[in-house]
Amino acid sequence: MRRLFRKLVLLIVLGMMLVGCSNKSAKKDKEEFKYFKEHPEIITPDDYIVWSNELNVIVDKEYVDTYSFNCWILSDEELNKEDVKVNIENLETSYEIELVSKKYTSEALSRNYLLALNGINWNELEAYESSDSVEEREEYKKIREEITAEYLKLPNDTALDLFRSQIKIIFDIKKIDRTENETINEMTLVIKGKEYKIDIGELVLKYEKGVREYEDDPDKGFGLWISQNSMNIGNENGLLGMPRNTYGTTQDVTIKEFRLINADEDKTIELIEINNKSGAVESQKYVKGKDINIPADSQVFIDIEAIDKKLRDNQNYATSIYLEIIYERDGNIYSEVSAVFLEEMCSVEEVYSLTKTGIYVP
Repeated sequence: MRRLFRKLVLLIVLGMMLVGCSNKSAKKDKEEFKYFKEHPEIITPDDYIVWSNELNVIVDKEYVDTYSFNCWILSDEELNKEDVKVNIENLETSYEIELVSKKYTSEALSRNYLLALNGINWNELEAYESSDSVEEREEYKKIREEITAEYLKLPNDTALDLFRSQIKIIFDIKKIDRTENETINEMTLVIKGKEYKIDIGELVLKYEKGVREYEDDPDKGFGLWISQNSMNIGNENGLLGMPRNTYGTTQDVTIKEFRLINADEDKTIELIEINNKSGAVESQKYVKGKDINIPADSQVFIDIEAIDKKLRDNQNYATSIYLEIIYERDGNIYSEVSAVFLEEMCSVEEVYSLTKTGIYVP
């Protein structure tokens, strides 16, 4: 353990030396700092940072009219639509792009971001606070106090000052006349002649009609009123931040079952709660195999907890959820399918830190 800690301290010193060597233009009033030699600099001309979510998304034409996802660019100048081209090879589905470029000035960066820019991972360092070795705990305490003292002396010029451009790629899938699916894993951004390849994970444009056990209700006895997309928070459990959907009934219905469709084995439903605004149906948890009766003219809130293992500790992830509700009306069985798209996007500070240092700072 002792050797490991010394090794970490050595890595800190080496990281600071490397940063110091690469920052020959540092101001003289910053040379007094031991841990914070490197400060954020405005991105230089023709220097672009590009990123996108890791997609695990299915866009099913049977249930979705349009879908879009975003790519982002950090630059030292405002970009126009004419400055950026999007190329997706071997894709027959047409798409449109929209671009919005805005000035972005951050607050003064936190201690952990500035340490990362100097090659120091605070999370790894902090782990020694609970070391079994008294010597290591004392050494950690000393370094922490030195870092804190330096951070408080830093001049107030540590904010990021740049432009953030959002590129939205839009698929009007309902207008596409084809029967074969298409899959996108990679795309190329061309920014003022410079090419940047982006791995976007997997986006499936699904045109093949699936086989449904039950059809739509022609009279819409039970239907979706309000749906919304949501933001995920990467977490160790992979819990999806599902929004509350609002359904309505025009006739008496009996909910028989909830299912996930267009889902791989990594996605599972953990909990479903149903609440009728009129009070005719008390808030209750769904139990598989147990029917839930809902009277006509009801407004029903359905809250779902779902797990996606791919979301676990993934801070740059987007996915799709298709929820099928099987219900009975007048002796016939129907299904209602709703699609929800969820995403989690790194902040500008997180992307800047990852790109410049390879260190993720939550």
